[in-house]
Amino acid sequence: MEIIFFAPKNDEGNKQLNSLIDDFTIINGLEIYRTIDDLTVRLCNPHRESTVVVLFIINEKTFQKLISIKEHLVNNKIILVLPDRKPETLAKAHTLRPRFISYSDTDTILISEVIDKMITAEPKTRPDNTATKVVNFNY
Repeated sequence: MEIIFFAPKNDEGNKQLNSLIDDFTIINGLEIYRTIDDLTVRLCNPHRESTVVVLFIINEKTFQKLISIKEHLVNNKIILVLPDRKPETLAKAHTLRPRFISYSDTDTILISEVIDKMITAEPKTRPDNTATKVVNFNY
């Protein structure tokens, strides 16, 4: 399982991101992106593993840019960290089809717990050269 963090540079987002990164430093597939362009390039080159994408949305401009690339987010497990609790913000958030929504003023421990559950719930993939055995029962 890979984990991608997107957090534009700002003081509050950096504190939250650093807190989360500390929780997941042992994961090999940890990636951090600070610009939408870099994130888009990465999402256009998907890897074989499933991916959790944690998006820190700090303002309306960032939110609109993320919505504009939502087709690249479709096959990923999305966690959103929203800047406010306004109904219109939440409505827009659901267009990205997140698995979990949090807020910038919420403790990051919740996000860590959700990521942990996603990692542990991930089925182990079998090697490519393993055939699926089909059993036919004739009674």
